Amino acid sequence: MGNSAIHALINSGDSVTEVHGIPFEVGGMTYFPMYHPAAALYTFSLREVMLEDFRKLRALLDSAMA
Repeated sequence: MGNSAIHALINSGDSVTEVHGIPFEVGGMTYFPMYHPAAALYTFSLREVMLEDFRKLRALLDSAMA
């Protein structure tokens, strides 16, 4: 999710740059802020950051399913 979703869903004034890849639990739901995938098209240096966030998300989902 991007900045708009971060502000609305986890009630945070932080930007996606500050909180990406960090899971937040709000009201019994877990939210995982990430850059929008198109961001890597505009800023190629974000590609590895986004891949690492996807790895973290996979680990989070794996642990939830165990």
